[in-house]
Amino acid sequence: MPGMRPVFAKIALLALPLVALPLWAAPTSQLGIVVFAEHARVGTASASEGSTVFGGDRLSTEPSGSVQIRAGAARFLLSGGGVATLSSDEETPAATLTAGTATFSTANARAFTLHFANAAIRANTDEPTVGRVSVIGPRELVVKSTRGSLAFTVEGETRVVAEGVAYRVILDPTPTEAAAAASRASDKAAPQGSEPRAGEISRVIPDVSVARAGQTLSASASFVVDWQDQINTLATARARVGLDDGSVLNIGSDSLMRVVKHDAGAQQTELELTYGKLRSKAQKIVKPGGKFEVRTAAGIAGVVGTDFYLGYDHDVMNVLVFEGVVRVCNLAGVCVLVHAGEMTSVRANDNSSPNPPVLAPLALLTGAAADTDDGGVYAAAAPSAPHRESRDRDKGSHAPISAGNSKFVWYAVGVVAVVTALAIHQAYESPDRP
Repeated sequence: MPGMRPVFAKIALLALPLVALPLWAAPTSQLGIVVFAEHARVGTASASEGSTVFGGDRLSTEPSGSVQIRAGAARFLLSGGGVATLSSDEETPAATLTAGTATFSTANARAFTLHFANAAIRANTDEPTVGRVSVIGPRELVVKSTRGSLAFTVEGETRVVAEGVAYRVILDPTPTEAAAAASRASDKAAPQGSEPRAGEISRVIPDVSVARAGQTLSASASFVVDWQDQINTLATARARVGLDDGSVLNIGSDSLMRVVKHDAGAQQTELELTYGKLRSKAQKIVKPGGKFEVRTAAGIAGVVGTDFYLGYDHDVMNVLVFEGVVRVCNLAGVCVLVHAGEMTSVRANDNSSPNPPVLAPLALLTGAAADTDDGGVYAAAAPSAPHRESRDRDKGSHAPISAGNSKFVWYAVGVVAVVTALAIHQAYESPDRP
């Protein structure tokens, strides 16, 4: 038997590589490519444009450096002495931020997820979205949305960051930290109302007030809007309201509008324009019995997913359609269909039918857009219907702070600059922008 020992040794030597080879050669998932790099590293090596990055790669930048990654339908930019580790969530590109500032742009809600500690930040809708997250401390960060809205989730609790708003967030706050955050937010808190929530104001050009339950409240960004609230803008004021189904209302100056009803789940919205100018971008109606109507003393404008302007002054309701189709009716129920690029009008206090739709002059379309422009991008900026349920659990407080949640607290720290449509285009095309 001594002659058998060399045979066993050879078999053992041959078997070892066969077992070990799959472990040594197991590929790491490819996540994207570097499209811009300056004073940045991937692992311990300098980051270079065109190089491939994988899940598990650690990105870092010097305080003046930055690195940008293109991953599918998303861009990720790390800067300001940033540190982040790339990964994937169920085949969705992701990154975990531990220091610095991260900016990401997405084309849909599943394109990218940014993690910080036990929090996850992603696009709230499938609209183009740009978000920015800056680390303040081990449990503290600032979350901003400069395009679209963001969903901020911690252990199943989701809050929405509306377009043009920034929040300071403290994770796992101590009682002292929670009390301090509540104190900072109290100046923006509105008295609790008995009506259901409809949405919130995401942008304001003062002076804007809200009439609620016999009180007149000063409105600011993140002010929660309830059913039956009347929003009043003065001569130089304008406001944008994001409704909870994702629809957006731009209210022009010298206007008075009431949110009669907004049921995001049933897609039933009723608005009343007493006077003034209103531009609405309504979500497409897909629920049976759903409707989106704006009423005046002269008639009703009903839509099925569209972008339109309505003005009411001197007993005349004027409707211009930017996109989609609007059904315009007088109070007797006589209606006309107005398509994109067309206009019609209805007069109050008589039985005349709406005027036949005609092509709207470019000057009128431009003027209508300018009269309801609040200085930002006209885009959806409100929680989608699924998030409304989680936010309604906190209806006991209208302050921009997560009352009663021990996992995190947040409070608004201001309105941020909203990028233009051109900048958004560059976000997906330019090699050195997120």
